[in-house]
Amino acid sequence: MKKKLLCLILAALMVLSIMPASAFAQTQRNLYREESVAKELKALNLFKGVSATNFDLGRAPSRIEALVIMLRLLGKESEILAGNYTHPFTDVDEWANKYVGYAYENGLTKGVSVTKFGSGNASASQFMTFVLRAMGYSDAEGDFAWDNPFTLATQIGIMEDNIKIDSGFWRADCGSICFNALGAKLKSGNKTLADKLIDEKVFTKAAYDTAVKKISELPKQPPKETFDNLLTDVWNSRTTSYTNASLKKAAEKYIPDDPSAKNLISAEELSKLRDNSNPGKETITKEEAKADIDLFFRVLHSSYVAYYYFGEENFKQAESNLIAWVDKQTGPIKSENLQAQMRQETEFMKDGHGTVGVSYVNAFGRINSFISYQYRFEKDALGYYTVIDKVKYYVTNIPSGVAINRALFDNGEIAYAPTARGKGDTFNNTSLALKAADGKTKSISISWTKLLSYDSRNTESISSYFNKNGIAYISIRAFMESRYPDEFARFIASGKEVKNSKLIIFDLRANMGGDGESLDAWTKNFTGKVIAPVQLFAHRCTPLAGSPDFLHGWFDTNITCPAVSAKDNEIPIIVLVDNNTLSAGEYAAQVLKEFKNAIVIGTNTQGTQFAGELHGIKLPNSGISATVGGCMRLVKGLDNHDLVGDDPDVWCNGKDTLISVLKMIERYDLADTNAVDALKAFLQNTVSDYSAKRR
Repeated sequence: MKKKLLCLILAALMVLSIMPASAFAQTQRNLYREESVAKELKALNLFKGVSATNFDLGRAPSRIEALVIMLRLLGKESEILAGNYTHPFTDVDEWANKYVGYAYENGLTKGVSVTKFGSGNASASQFMTFVLRAMGYSDAEGDFAWDNPFTLATQIGIMEDNIKIDSGFWRADCGSICFNALGAKLKSGNKTLADKLIDEKVFTKAAYDTAVKKISELPKQPPKETFDNLLTDVWNSRTTSYTNASLKKAAEKYIPDDPSAKNLISAEELSKLRDNSNPGKETITKEEAKADIDLFFRVLHSSYVAYYYFGEENFKQAESNLIAWVDKQTGPIKSENLQAQMRQETEFMKDGHGTVGVSYVNAFGRINSFISYQYRFEKDALGYYTVIDKVKYYVTNIPSGVAINRALFDNGEIAYAPTARGKGDTFNNTSLALKAADGKTKSISISWTKLLSYDSRNTESISSYFNKNGIAYISIRAFMESRYPDEFARFIASGKEVKNSKLIIFDLRANMGGDGESLDAWTKNFTGKVIAPVQLFAHRCTPLAGSPDFLHGWFDTNITCPAVSAKDNEIPIIVLVDNNTLSAGEYAAQVLKEFKNAIVIGTNTQGTQFAGELHGIKLPNSGISATVGGCMRLVKGLDNHDLVGDDPDVWCNGKDTLISVLKMIERYDLADTNAVDALKAFLQNTVSDYSAKRR
């Protein structure tokens, strides 16, 4: 009898009909996927709609409705109506008395009390509890909590993101739950609910496989809605807790008034430092080496904008270490050896623009990005998971140095993939530990692909612009307005022209930097104000920019907090970056992140933004060249990302980003076909990676 009743409950919960279309006029929720689910459930003989074509999707399920639909599905309606079944409940409408009586007498319901069946709507937790109990799971035995059944439901594959579990729970959600439950395993045995119903000849395996195929080919929500939700998630993740007070405190530490930094360089020394024609000596004496070291660190103390950010004590220790190294040398010292030692002792200066002989980026190696597309991952309340042989496996351990991030696949789909960063062209293969809901574990090996940068600096113009049929495409390969006045006049003007676009692509890949004035002008044209992130910006008065008695201290220091954001921007802005995006290009990406509905796609940037306004020097004895930054910009969390770069919101191979983004636009219905085709035709003749890839 108990097995029979369990079967009744299982069938009943599958059949819960999927609700009134009358509510469509009252809500903005798009139920196109749930409509398809309803049709497939009907084809499996699991429920009836209110008419042949109306599944009444948009309202909450009542307890009575659920019960009646269950009994109809079981083929008991004629027996019920011909019988004389009773119940003790006083809140049941006359038309439903026999249905409730039958269920009561057969132990299918106990009501909400001795005298009340319960006439209100069923909540998501109540409905999910019914489903789990029907599948053999027990809240009484601790399989799940009756008031929070969603953890177990997620583990066994019933719960998904598009199901509403709050006050917006509708019968449409019941349908999604029911369809998902068909593919979930019962607690006992190794069969799914669908297997059980097939055995009981409720429907055939062929019919079920057809239904699964049709639903699996549908996105879980409308494509445009999926992308809109992604933009919302990205925007919400960009909030910062920094206040004006915290920035002022940082300013006191990083840009202090230091009288000891004044008058550290004489006019004669300054003249020698500026002598770029001085080749220096191949070998120098210890005294000459020490003199160069002493002058170098006096230059840093007097002029380097990040002297206090990196810590005065670190510079003093580095100088002491270098002097000790010189003392240990026997005979003359090769200038190239001194240069290498100076670079090594100042490695703590994470300054992408900094140089001692060669840039720190080249000396210590840029950070490359790696990705693995072997497995497609998703994320829910329990964590990251992938599906292997139709079984959902959750990641239980992410190795050090590895992350799982949003990624753009080459078919245009955004999901999750393992990413890593490191120096060199390869990254060691990695294993991820996985675990399924039934406790089964699995280890998968992850191999890595290096994310390549886009490089067309010698094959295309400094800027490209397209604006047609609702899509705007803007590429900027360097912010060098003084060199390319016509191109940048067009770029600045485009800020007004694209205000009516439906989609903007802002291509900053291979951007060599420059200054941000043209970008400020563009954002002002686009929004009516200059957009800027939370930041601390400072200039240091330096004799390298003038004379030995040049004004000492700091100037043009400002704090932007809160950010000047474009919170009302409704146009999706897709920003493309790669490992060749540097300096002002990186800052441009940070500015564009202050636009609501903007998303950054690509790789980590190069990491050469922290210090600017560069002054080149040459040490008089060795001829060692160095670069000293005179201005500093700390953005958002006041962390320095130089030599590491900024992460994108969505990872993608920088060399192929544009190709994948166009597929993404088509996949997520972000623009109509004519607009996309027109953009493709434009890119074929103007953007080298696109035209090369298409040939």
